[in-house]
Amino acid sequence: MQEWKVSGQKRIDIESRFRPEIEGLRTVAALLVAMYHIWFNRVSGGVDVFFVISGFLITTSIISTINRTGEFKFLPYVTKLLKRLLPSVLFILGVVLVLSTFLLPASILGKTIREVIASMFFYQNWQLAVSSTDYLDATQMKSPVEHFWALSIQWQFYMIWFVLFSFILWMMNKYQIRSIKAVLNGLLGFLFVTSLAYSIYLTEVNQPWAYFITPTRVWEFSLGSLLCVNLSAILIPKGVATIIGWIGLIGLLTTGVLLNVPWLYRTLADDMRLDDRVIRDARDTVRIKTIPRI
Repeated sequence: MQEWKVSGQKRIDIESRFRPEIEGLRTVAALLVAMYHIWFNRVSGGVDVFFVISGFLITTSIISTINRTGEFKFLPYVTKLLKRLLPSVLFILGVVLVLSTFLLPASILGKTIREVIASMFFYQNWQLAVSSTDYLDATQMKSPVEHFWALSIQWQFYMIWFVLFSFILWMMNKYQIRSIKAVLNGLLGFLFVTSLAYSIYLTEVNQPWAYFITPTRVWEFSLGSLLCVNLSAILIPKGVATIIGWIGLIGLLTTGVLLNVPWLYRTLADDMRLDDRVIRDARDTVRIKTIPRI
């Protein structure tokens, strides 16, 4: 795999420091996911927060590595990720596989084994999309590892970001680009807009597919990356920042209450099916009226 180097004059300047507010936000998001899934059977928005935070943190890590070493190598990057993810992933999947063999009925065991394999190799989200799984449908048969779809998207995003930053470093070396932040903002902004637009479109066309596939989620990681690149340039008075922070926290806590996502999607799907029936009925009516009399 190609590696790219950058000279000291072309460092990408960001503010890299420990942020306790991000740790607090991760805790709130984790609690929201657990509470809403266990007790309310609803979507909380916590996973979306995780994706934005992941974009912020991995971009900070990549840029810090480039600034520190002047290069970005594939093997150390992937090895670091695998050391962090694989131990817990393999342990959980191993326990699930053993218990499922003894406890699950044959009707769901095959599905579970396929999803364990998909989770192990980080393509569980695509496995669920291809198998027409509706994550928001509580009546649909679930496997014990269905929630691994989010980790699979994260891993795929990490690979996409390696390609993205390798491309950026190649451009820096080849074209002697001075404004690296402008290039980053341009590329990240393009990914954000296109992914968000595609997500909105596909949600109306095929909601379960839109929920799982990676392209409809890239905008969330891109948003976190844009914050990473530009946060040091955003100057807000402390009092205003405190008010905005509390408004954001209240909004996050109440999202799952105010927005009944499964109901909204079911209503949308019902409306689309109704529209299809209306169109078919109209076509049948026109066809009947245009049949010539004999």
